[in-house]
Amino acid sequence: MKKIFITCFIYVIYIQSSFSQNGNNRNCSDFLKRVEYNFEQFGNYRYNLKSKSDLEKLFFGDVNADVEFYYMPSAEAAFKSPPSGFRILKDSIDRSYILEIKYISNYREANEETLILYKFETLSFHVSNWFAEKLYDLMVFFIGNFKAKGVEREPNIFYIRTGHGYSVTFRTVVDDEVWTLWIEEPWENASKKAKLFRTIIEDAIENIFDESKYLYFF
Repeated sequence: MKKIFITCFIYVIYIQSSFSQNGNNRNCSDFLKRVEYNFEQFGNYRYNLKSKSDLEKLFFGDVNADVEFYYMPSAEAAFKSPPSGFRILKDSIDRSYILEIKYISNYREANEETLILYKFETLSFHVSNWFAEKLYDLMVFFIGNFKAKGVEREPNIFYIRTGHGYSVTFRTVVDDEVWTLWIEEPWENASKKAKLFRTIIEDAIENIFDESKYLYFF
């Protein structure tokens, strides 16, 4: 009985900690959080792409998927880790979920040239409903609860913002809205989310993607 009580107590603490981390975010860099109509107004049904950069539009086309993640490396890291991203789509035939990975395979060679020279690679993986829905719930909860909490600086430490750090974009569709959260040099919980999503991309590129690996992150 004592062992059961201790186990339950630890589990409750873990859950509380997880929700606390998701609900309170400290961020020392720039971020932009925006909520817009998912479709353009005035009677047409084109997706609203105002929150997407030109490169994101080439990555994801003219559709806002329920889940999108985009990684833009720093100038120093771009040659080793090129821009990449993923989205969750539904197969038009059997309505199953597909994880679609996107990355630029020749970024190092074409970096100084125009966008049309980039070679975009796409990898697709069928994923379970559980994985897709958990990823969607995670994205909705994270963006919806992201709050600016100020900067907590340790004494006697001089902070320098380089302005050249990597950035990430989290995006999801909720009812008639599209939610976007762009963060430069994410910290703490935002950094953990970015690391998880980048791991998914890297595993897919290396052909070792296994959705069960991320079970405990959801």
